[in-house]
Amino acid sequence: MELGAEPAVAAVARLAQEMCYANKAALQAGLIVAGWDAAEGGAVYAVPLGGTLVRVPLALGGSGSGYIQALVDRAWRPDMSEKEAKAFVVRAVRHAIARDGSSGGCVRTVVINARGVARDFLPGNQLEATFGELPAPEAAAAAAAAVAAS
Repeated sequence: MELGAEPAVAAVARLAQEMCYANKAALQAGLIVAGWDAAEGGAVYAVPLGGTLVRVPLALGGSGSGYIQALVDRAWRPDMSEKEAKAFVVRAVRHAIARDGSSGGCVRTVVINARGVARDFLPGNQLEATFGELPAPEAAAAAAAAVAAS
């Protein structure tokens, strides 16, 4: 920032790591630092409890992450297109929502790349039902109407 340019993702991750390590007795959160810069391209860093800094290919966090770890391990690929990656994230969060009462009821995605930052919002009533989950009331009514019409 002193040079009038955006900071490198690694530099931001290192600052976050230093703050976490210096306050490790007071903090109870892991951090994910991700972004894009001209030097490294896309980068993801994890700062788990205690203040370690690790560059990772992907990171999960939050109460629902434990419910979807196996799904992520199986479905994630490093060569996904942007469209595939967004569909993967929506699927993973949808599964977390279905299994964890604290995972909210919507999916927010953020794509960060050389073109900038693009945010999307998908409300819960537009999410496809997950295995073992009842569909949203609107979807159930539409399905019932389709059956009745046939």
